[in-house]
Amino acid sequence: MPSMYQVHLRKRLQPDPATLMRVFGLTYCEARLACAIANGIAPEQIAQELGRSSETVRNQLKGVFGKTDTHRQSELAALVLQFAYQEVA
Repeated sequence: MPSMYQVHLRKRLQPDPATLMRVFGLTYCEARLACAIANGIAPEQIAQELGRSSETVRNQLKGVFGKTDTHRQSELAALVLQFAYQEVA
């Protein structure tokens, strides 16, 4: 039987794009980007997965920083995760 600590490690925080759109005025694409950053995905990988250039994703990220009053990816991730729910694996 797993200990409570092990069970806790299986829980994953899942940001909600709709909430981010409502709270910060993000577009759907910006909200998805913010969620991906909060999940630790690098902008270059996000660009590759979406079929966009790294420059496009970085420009969108600048817009997200402005709308959320953040300046770094780690700062954005911490903010976004405040609006996350827990998903049990």
